[in-house]
Amino acid sequence: MSNINILPIEVLTRVFDYLDLYERKCASATCKRWNSILHCARFQRQCRLALTHIFHDELTQLEKAVVKKCYHLRVVHYDDCEDSDDEDYDEDTQRESEKLFSIKYLFQKTPVQNLSDLLFGLGLNLESLILEVRYENCREIIGDCLGDIKNLKELVLLFKSGGNRTPELGLWKIRHDKIESLKVEMPSDSKPLSFIVPSVTSLELVNHCRWSSDTVNLYSRQLLCLKVRLRNIAELDILMPRIFPNLTNLEVRNPFEMSEQFASIRVPLDEEEEQRFIMGMPRLKRLLLEGKFTLLRMVTSLARCANTLEELVLEDQQIEYELLKTVEKLPKLKSLTISECKVLMVSDMLPTLQMPQLEHFKLLSYKSDIIFDKGLSAVKSLELTLWADKNYKILHKVCENLPCLERLKLLLYVKLSNTALRHVDKLEKLKSLEFRHAGPSLLAWKHCPVLVPLQKLAFRDCTMDQPTLLSTIKPFPALCELYFDKCIILYCSVTARHAVHDYVNADDVRLERSQDIITSNAFSKTTPVAVDDFNSKGKIISNGIYSIAV
Repeated sequence: MSNINILPIEVLTRVFDYLDLYERKCASATCKRWNSILHCARFQRQCRLALTHIFHDELTQLEKAVVKKCYHLRVVHYDDCEDSDDEDYDEDTQRESEKLFSIKYLFQKTPVQNLSDLLFGLGLNLESLILEVRYENCREIIGDCLGDIKNLKELVLLFKSGGNRTPELGLWKIRHDKIESLKVEMPSDSKPLSFIVPSVTSLELVNHCRWSSDTVNLYSRQLLCLKVRLRNIAELDILMPRIFPNLTNLEVRNPFEMSEQFASIRVPLDEEEEQRFIMGMPRLKRLLLEGKFTLLRMVTSLARCANTLEELVLEDQQIEYELLKTVEKLPKLKSLTISECKVLMVSDMLPTLQMPQLEHFKLLSYKSDIIFDKGLSAVKSLELTLWADKNYKILHKVCENLPCLERLKLLLYVKLSNTALRHVDKLEKLKSLEFRHAGPSLLAWKHCPVLVPLQKLAFRDCTMDQPTLLSTIKPFPALCELYFDKCIILYCSVTARHAVHDYVNADDVRLERSQDIITSNAFSKTTPVAVDDFNSKGKIISNGIYSIAV
């Protein structure tokens, strides 16, 4: 095609959908046609404007014009009378500061009034609003005016702790008929608050308390997504009697202190109540449990009643092996994530999982060993943290028993054994391979056999030298995407860069953030590689690569 502008606007719009924010900014400066397309409402809705300010003064006309055009707004308000961390900052000093604050804004608008005028005095057409502010200030800013933002669909209130010592103002009711997604994060000293949001389908509550329990109870039958962070164990008992007939996504998190407090406690369980709770969610597809007590309360009922569950995420758990085996009984489970967990074994036997239906498996920050045997043969995507020095045994099991594997991501906190990649050619369907925190050594790559199907190779937060860089691509003749993210490449010369570039079949490979590619000449007279030289044939993805030419 000689000129891309012969394409209709509809086709160009679909093409621009694949660009990130920085790439769209660059594309908008290409020509007037592209600029007009990228400034239409479709793309403006995908941008979020963030205002971080004290709002001493009103916004300028230019600033107001920018705010009027945005559909997604995030406001972080800093109070003039914030509590100091200084131990000498006593109550008398606080009262004196509040007195000065009142005198300062005696003949002009306060920052809170300026912010209220910004939100409700410009006729904003917002679809989502995030407010990070103190509760007292937020109440003064919003008041009963939230309904004036008529198209608002998402509201996030992140209340800061502390603030001015104001008298109790009674119950604050927030009303809006079109809000579909609501997130509220309250400090430990919860304030009286209620929501009247008849269209809400997604609810996230941080620091679950009495008023949030009322909100959950009021809209439980229409929620599709519920995320709660509990403060004490009694709140789980308050949540369990509820019925959620349409819920598809549930996240229950416990603070670390509570997890430690109840980790070793055996509480008498009401199995009938737990079964009613699970059976009250007949459409549940995703469940996240964080804390050492949540799985104990639900796992037995999950195995018996959760026939629709497709994704299970376990975080910060001490799991008895018997409880882990009950997860195998979930018939439709396709994705399992075990993060920062430890399996408690009654003997020296290593845990195994028999889940032939599982397709996606993540084992993150998991220091216990697990046997990758035939029971996980259907896994297509594996994300694995390697802690042990003898990690080659784990990877050999993966290569032998996971023939369907297509994507493999390794998080390395130890050096990868030199023979760890020896059997990688048995993964005949592997298309993507990623290393984080540490990459294979030069000897490891020399032991790596040729893997024809691999198309994408990625390194994140890795350090390697020039010989290792040149060895990474040789075992993969069909490689078309080489990705470096925040990597340090030592002793990398211009010749080595061209050698890597010439070897890769880079028809579909992109160059991202090429301005971050740095070649230092502090130790030699080597000429830096220009971006045009780097992508004369294709493009190698890079995101913050630092190369030292010596």
